Amino acid sequence: MTPRQRRIYELSRDNAFLTKASLLILGSCLLIGFVVSLFSNHEDWMPQEVESLELYNLDAPPLPLEPQVADFLDSELADLPWILELLIQADPDKSTLLAQELAASSLSEDEKTVAKALLGLPAESLKKVVALTQATPTLRYAHYAHAVWQLQHGEEVSAARALEQEGLLFPEAVQARELALYWYLETESFNDLERLSTEPVFQNEFSYFYRVELATVRNEWHKVLLYLMPYSYEHLSWTETIPAIIVMLTWFLLCMQWAHLQSRDVKFMLQAVAGVLLGAASAVMTLFVVIWQKEVWGFYQGEDLLGNLIYYFAGVGLREEFIKLLFFTPLLWISLKSRDEMRALILASCVGLGFAVEENLSYYISYGTEVSIGRFLTANFFHMSATGLCGLALFRVLAHRIHWDDMLYLFLIVVCVHGAYDSLIIIPELSDFAIFSLTIYVYLCLYYFNELKSLRSAGRNILSLKASFLLGLCSLVGLLVVMQSWTLGLHGAINMIGFELTGLGIIIYMFMREFDQA
Repeated sequence: MTPRQRRIYELSRDNAFLTKASLLILGSCLLIGFVVSLFSNHEDWMPQEVESLELYNLDAPPLPLEPQVADFLDSELADLPWILELLIQADPDKSTLLAQELAASSLSEDEKTVAKALLGLPAESLKKVVALTQATPTLRYAHYAHAVWQLQHGEEVSAARALEQEGLLFPEAVQARELALYWYLETESFNDLERLSTEPVFQNEFSYFYRVELATVRNEWHKVLLYLMPYSYEHLSWTETIPAIIVMLTWFLLCMQWAHLQSRDVKFMLQAVAGVLLGAASAVMTLFVVIWQKEVWGFYQGEDLLGNLIYYFAGVGLREEFIKLLFFTPLLWISLKSRDEMRALILASCVGLGFAVEENLSYYISYGTEVSIGRFLTANFFHMSATGLCGLALFRVLAHRIHWDDMLYLFLIVVCVHGAYDSLIIIPELSDFAIFSLTIYVYLCLYYFNELKSLRSAGRNILSLKASFLLGLCSLVGLLVVMQSWTLGLHGAINMIGFELTGLGIIIYMFMREFDQA
């Protein structure tokens, strides 16, 4: 080792230094989060619909309605009439106030008719709104107002057609086009969706989600598979990408350290990268199989406890573990040439990592990046260890020509562990036993670490495993503090992230203990 490498080696194994370094990273991010919160509007942060209703607070001085109407029209809040209807039922005077302010505005009579329809107030007559949709030139929001009335009266298909006309006539009517597509899909008007798929004005709004749905209905399975990859990334932004990259790099670095990868061993690193990419592809294939099984077999999540258990054991657990193992096979043949069990374990783990990273992105988009800490400490390593163990067992069968019984037995155990883990977390009837999901997870992790320790050579890494883990965890936590400070404020960010870390304390301890012993 060079003197610098020796210094890194010593410091990365010094608990006092690691504690100070972790506190420095977190403290710096807290400071940045505090500065960010000063420039954000987190105190006023709320859903747009609620912000709009605040304009009609009766305790506040009356405001001119014209800019408020303009705000409503510009935002095109389709659900606003129902919110206002509930508001007016709670306070009948609200309706009178809205009508008086609207009458006093400088809008034209036609614009007032449209505004009344959008604001949930009774229009002079439906005929007048319809007449406005037939006028030349057509008044902006006339078709939209007609659609709002039709939705209130349960005429979804007619509303979708009105929204479509609004979108065709006015290029700026983005939400009208989005809502038209949404209601065509809800009402299973697939011919209309097919027609709009080639309409130039609708191309930006006609996302891969709709293309997948159309291809599924038409049983064009090659198109479903073709569209699923871009579908996974079309709504991705940097707020989801950066945490996903930190998670991926942290576990990838640990995999390379477990294998004692040398800087000159570029070939194995490329194989590991290929493993991550294969894992991501296996996640897309899994989604394809989910759609196919649902449409062809009618196999989907049950409505009772037994149906859910069957789905999560025979469906989720078996499906995911089999497909991940299947996508490991190209690297399996490469591993068989070297006869190195450790590298086979690491490459299989990288496939599990790729699956987890792809799954992370969908979770971040659906539930927000606040779930990234929990997934970093649980789901990501769960997939790595499950696929790693199954891949190693398959490698041993083919490399040492032993009987398949042990491999199939281990695969069945992993499938059952996966099914039990998901069932305890997701099925409502088992919510009282959700704590045992952590027990199952810890058991799987310890089994994986035992295999890892038995295969590791006596060599040492310059950077300790514990230092790599702490660097990744602190970087992820710090980034989330900064991001959440923008929307929740620093206090809200600390409360949310602190609660998450407290609940996962035992998992953090397990990793620190195992990495310290390694």
